[in-house]
Amino acid sequence: MAPLIGKRVEMHPATDDWMKGDRYGTIVRSSSKTKRVVILLDKSGKRRIADERDYVLTGDEEEDGWPADADQIIKHEE
Repeated sequence: MAPLIGKRVEMHPATDDWMKGDRYGTIVRSSSKTKRVVILLDKSGKRRIADERDYVLTGDEEEDGWPADADQIIKHEE
């Protein structure tokens, strides 16, 4: 299991959190033994223990933590 702490995720649409509008969060803890993570949800601030089937990595960040199009945004603002 790759290091996931700090990665942005979207909850799966079948989860209650997603249906209540708590769709996005950040992984704050990860266990390679149980393959579960703890997700800090953005809207409510609640923490959820989730299996790998309960969330999807958003993929909007590169390895340095900045959004993939951050260079273009910065150049556009200059």
